[in-house]
Amino acid sequence: MKRGRDSPFFSVMGRTKEYMKKNSGRIIGIGILAVAAIALAAVVFVLDQKDKQNVAVVRKEPETQTVVSEDGQGATDYSSITYQGERYTYRKNLKTILFLGIDKNQDEVDPDHVGTEGRSDCMILFLVNTDDNTAQMLAIPRETMVDVEIYTMNGEYFSTQNEQITLQYAYGDSEKKSCWLTKKAVSKLMDNIPIDAYLSMQLEGVADITNLIGGVTLTMQKDYTYIDPAFSEGAMVNLQGELAKKFVRTRDTTAFASNEDRMDRQSQFIKAMVPQLKMGAADVQTFLNETSDYLTTDMDVDEIKSLMNCSLNDETLTIPGERVSTGDDTPEEYYVDDDALTRMIIELCYEKVE
Repeated sequence: MKRGRDSPFFSVMGRTKEYMKKNSGRIIGIGILAVAAIALAAVVFVLDQKDKQNVAVVRKEPETQTVVSEDGQGATDYSSITYQGERYTYRKNLKTILFLGIDKNQDEVDPDHVGTEGRSDCMILFLVNTDDNTAQMLAIPRETMVDVEIYTMNGEYFSTQNEQITLQYAYGDSEKKSCWLTKKAVSKLMDNIPIDAYLSMQLEGVADITNLIGGVTLTMQKDYTYIDPAFSEGAMVNLQGELAKKFVRTRDTTAFASNEDRMDRQSQFIKAMVPQLKMGAADVQTFLNETSDYLTTDMDVDEIKSLMNCSLNDETLTIPGERVSTGDDTPEEYYVDDDALTRMIIELCYEKVE
C-alpha cells in the first residue's frame, strides 16, 4: 500500500497521531455520573421480559447496519466454545450493556478530518444475571491495544491500525456510529460475545446531571487532596456539579498508570449513586429530556425504567493485562493477557456442558 504524504493512509493516521499528541499533556478524563446508573439500568431490561418469547431487547441502528469491516474476518460463533478440552455454552440469562464516557472537546472536532470525533475515555461493561437481578462491572482500560477500524470521510472502511481502544470512537461520523464502532471493538476484544446495548455520556454533562439528582454522597477511600482539598481520606463528601466532575474525571497524565486510580473512583461513584436512582417512567422521561444534549443510547424509557432494580456486585473487575510506558511524550499502552482474559470470559459468560 502506498503510504506517501498524499496517500489516504497518511492523511488518516497523521491526523490521529497529531490529535493524540495535542491532548497528551493536559489533565483529562471522563467520569461516570448519574447516567451511568442508567447504563446499568439498561442491562436489566430483560428482567421484565425473561418470560416472554421473541422480544427484541436491542433495536439496531439502521444507519450503521451496512457498515462492516472489510478485513475478510467473520465473527466467531460465541454460543458454544471449547477450552482445554471442555465444552461451554453461552449463558442464556446473561445480558450486556456498554457504558461509554466520552471526552469530546467541540473545539477539536473537525468535520473535514476523520479521527477527531472524541474518545471513549471510560468504558465499563455491565454483565447482568437476569435470574437474580445482579450485575458485574467490568472495566476496560482506555489504553487497551486493539485493532482499531479506520473509516474514510464517506463512512467507508479503510484499514485497521493497532491503537488504543479509546480511539475507535473517533472514527464515527455521528455519535450513534461512534458508539456502534466502539461496541463492535469491545465485542471483538471479548471473544465476540454480543454487546446487547450501549449508553454514552459526554464530559460536558457531568456537573449538570449530577445536580439533577442532588449529588452523590460517598466516603473517600484514599487521599485525593491533590484533586480537591475536600477529598481527604475518610471524609464523607456530597459530590455535586464541578466537585463531582473533579472526582470522576481528573487524572494526572504525567503520572504513570494514573488512569487505574481514576477507574477506581468511577466505580465507587456508580455504586454510591445507584441506590438513589429509583425512577418511574415519567421521571425517567423527564431526566432524559433534560440531559438529551449529553446522552446517546439505543434504549427507550421503558427499557431504562425496568433496569433500575439491579444490584451491583461489590467488586469491579478489570480486563487482565499489563500497562507499559512508551516514553515521556507518548501515551501509555495496555496489553491484554489473552489467556487470562479467555478464562475470565468463560467464568463470566459461559456454563460448562456436563
